[in-house]
Amino acid sequence: MSPSYAPIQHEDIPAGASGVIYRISYGVQYGELVDPQFVYKVQLIDHGQVEGEAGLCLPDQRDVAVRVAQAISRFIARPHPL
Repeated sequence: MSPSYAPIQHEDIPAGASGVIYRISYGVQYGELVDPQFVYKVQLIDHGQVEGEAGLCLPDQRDVAVRVAQAISRFIARPHPL
């Protein structure tokens, strides 16, 4: 059995290109070797189709998703290096 994902809720964010969005969702990840766990998932959707293998999955534990979001915010706030 390959890993599967059951979203509970999601929000779509336009990526700027026509028909391309980032889907940020929260749901349950089921895997062959691990117990089901709640995760946050980021996927790229191109004209209704999920791109890539699985997308980024962040466990709903020890505020990992919050720390990742804070790190992204810090990068955005910095002056561009180029």
